[in-house]
Amino acid sequence: MKSKKVLLTVILALCLYPANLFACNVVPDINGFSTATEIFEGEYEGWYYYEIKVDWNLNRNISHWDLILQPGCAEDDHLIEGAGGISNDGLITWLGYFEREGDKSMKPDITEPVVKYEPCCNPGRSGSGTFWFYSNIEPYPDYYGPYEDAVAAKAWCTDIYGPLEGAYPSCNVSPEPTTVLLLGAGSVLLVKKRY
Repeated sequence: MKSKKVLLTVILALCLYPANLFACNVVPDINGFSTATEIFEGEYEGWYYYEIKVDWNLNRNISHWDLILQPGCAEDDHLIEGAGGISNDGLITWLGYFEREGDKSMKPDITEPVVKYEPCCNPGRSGSGTFWFYSNIEPYPDYYGPYEDAVAAKAWCTDIYGPLEGAYPSCNVSPEPTTVLLLGAGSVLLVKKRY
């Protein structure tokens, strides 16, 4: 009986601790702004370099965040590589992964494909960073948002969704760059440069 009273006292103390009261008064928020630049040479020629500036202010430490894509981006020929990020203070690096099946750790489950970013160490409750990935998926050409609930953050047991403005993957795959080989007698052979 005494141990139950001690446990209850500890729980009440934690709940009433001023830092926790302050954290609970924070209105959670996450948002992003992205750009897409077509690549004209090198390994990713014909692809796009997406860069996303993300700001978050949460009531718990952020565990990870997702860029939520349209369902069509899960098809096998839709590729995302080289995803990563860094906090704006330069102290925390983030690893990025393309998850075609979505993110089941979020509630409700995200079933659309996501680019998931996880920090190498604790980035805290609030912060900002620059994130990137390479993709053969073209951005929407004439609309720049806002795309509601296109970014999501997990902060302990709280899941927060927010808007993205700027470039957003359209799920249209850009044509593969080709090399033209003249075979003689007017014959031409087109050879893909990737895959």
